Amino acid sequence: MFALKKIIGTWLMPLPFLLTLFILAALLYKLTRYKRSAQTLFCSSFITLLLLSLDPVATRLAATLESQYPSYQHQAVDYIHVLGNAHTTVDRLPITSQLSPAALARTTEGVRIYKLNPTAKLIFSGYSGGDINSNAKMNARLAIALGVPKSAIILLEQPQDTIEEAIDNKNITQGKQLVLVTSATHMPRAMKIFNQQGLFPIPAPTAHVSKTVTGIQPLHYYFPRAQHLAVSEKVIHEWLGLAWLSLKNNQ
Repeated sequence: MFALKKIIGTWLMPLPFLLTLFILAALLYKLTRYKRSAQTLFCSSFITLLLLSLDPVATRLAATLESQYPSYQHQAVDYIHVLGNAHTTVDRLPITSQLSPAALARTTEGVRIYKLNPTAKLIFSGYSGGDINSNAKMNARLAIALGVPKSAIILLEQPQDTIEEAIDNKNITQGKQLVLVTSATHMPRAMKIFNQQGLFPIPAPTAHVSKTVTGIQPLHYYFPRAQHLAVSEKVIHEWLGLAWLSLKNNQ
């Protein structure tokens, strides 16, 4: 079920989904009499891809998620839970190069909060995802390199998604002051999942992408770019995740 969910979710991301529509439009135009429908499908898909690749569009989409929770406000906590993301173990590279940008940002924020709460425990979660090491272990390596003692770290190496991370967390932190660290776009879904498990952590969003830009921007700001499409993909991924949660809760 987990693998199927990942496959469907990946296909529904903008690039593979819109490429599918481009192919469908080409087949309709070539093999059927529905020429006008094929042209409409192609043009609408192209315009959608173009819009999602623009910075003003992508950042405004991200803001719908990232504006829901403020950054960590230095509250005292007992546990700091850094949610997993992705990594690739390559021993010849520094640990900072082995973590995904999101994992790097989450771990760094977790360590920053730990420095403000040196008696707290730092929880890292996340499975291996086909790698030889779990994401929890790799994030912990960075934390240790940044000065966090091993005795302050708890590893949850089995959870494959946020729901499993929340379930495993419940066995450790229930009744204690908990701060939850994850990407700002992911925070609304993560908080909803943790709340459903009876956990009400303090949010500590990081890796923000919707940042207010002031002043007149240069022309290239309005050009389509792959990095802006990647931001739109993150947002759509979270929207689909929230929709899936609502669907499950209504069953």
